[in-house]
Amino acid sequence: MKLYSNKKSLYDKEKAKSKMLSLALAFSVFVGSANVLNLSNCVFQKSNPFDGQSISSSDFISNYKASKSMSFIKDENFKDAINSIKNSGMDQKKAYLLYYALLSNDYLTAEEKKNLSGYIQYFIDNKYLDYEYVYFKLSWLGIDPNDISLLDDSIAGTYTRESNTITFADEDNRDYAISHEIFHAEDKTVNNGNNTWFTEGLTDLLSYEYNNSKISYDVEVNFCRILCEFVGADVLFETRAKGDINILINALINKGLEKNEVDELFKLINDYRWERKKENPDFNSIKIGLLTELQFACLKIFENQDYISPMLYQHILYIYQLDSQSSKKYYFNSNKVNEIPTVISSTIEYSKENEPNEVIKEEIEKEYHSNYILEIKKVNGTAKFIKRKTISKNDFILNINSMINELSLETSKDKSK
Repeated sequence: MKLYSNKKSLYDKEKAKSKMLSLALAFSVFVGSANVLNLSNCVFQKSNPFDGQSISSSDFISNYKASKSMSFIKDENFKDAINSIKNSGMDQKKAYLLYYALLSNDYLTAEEKKNLSGYIQYFIDNKYLDYEYVYFKLSWLGIDPNDISLLDDSIAGTYTRESNTITFADEDNRDYAISHEIFHAEDKTVNNGNNTWFTEGLTDLLSYEYNNSKISYDVEVNFCRILCEFVGADVLFETRAKGDINILINALINKGLEKNEVDELFKLINDYRWERKKENPDFNSIKIGLLTELQFACLKIFENQDYISPMLYQHILYIYQLDSQSSKKYYFNSNKVNEIPTVISSTIEYSKENEPNEVIKEEIEKEYHSNYILEIKKVNGTAKFIKRKTISKNDFILNINSMINELSLETSKDKSK
């Protein structure tokens, strides 16, 4: 807490300085004089343009000029990103200003800043962000020395909210975890133990969608995707940005669930997370509970529909059987949400008896649409057969019950040993 308090105090001092600098810079832009201030000699002030000041292109450009002596600014990739603010709309201006907070952070390398440019689109898409809070968090985010002992608990990196710092296990894990941990920094959701599934699952999902990061919390991520199917991604955006889990709870209640049903779902997914830490984890019992509750939830929320979304079913199937194919569907990144998820479900190669040197390759490709699956059989890349499949409610119930029965049998066998 002490380190955080010192940073807050420093923030207040810099805030006062930045207002003076902003006024001077705004005046120089207004009168059209490039010589009012010798900007090349300015030391970058980590001013927060969201603390009551008006946001315009001059805010961003002035900050850029004031910091142009920094070596990373010379990179053409950054120049292109920075210059684009001149012709952008207000949402883009805000997004680039927040990304600039990362560009100005001395703890990040030039390569990392370039690789994290996916945050720009996230800042555009999430309209619920507390811009002043996020700018401050990213500007003053620190990175502590690596701690190899984290690997004893299989931890790649960790974010400490009180000090606003990240600690990585080593440099390899820094590359792996940096996007995930930075997402933690701007998250307002308080991780009180009960919400761990949400903070880790949604953080991992956003890092995957915007910065192409690998998924670590597979079950939590797929549960967040299920929630997107239930209430829409916008609700999860708002819940995270405002740090209020009740926004998500109320949205599910408005869809037809009871409060105790929502609580049970959240408890089960959180239990799954903590079960991993046990020496002999019992995942089957938790999966049975999850599948049972998810089945009831689907039937309630979509009671007026004849079919279940194939993508929703695929997410549930993944929780049942982790080696099944995970979804590549996007829910948050507006540049990708309209992409149709496609997976190759099977591939075989063979030769004809009379032509042994000619290899024939057959693939079954599945496209997941909102209400149906388009199954395409391709022979040497050419579509030969197309079949449209739906998942009726009866099929859904039968399949989920079959999963539950299978898990129950496995549990009985384990107990009898």
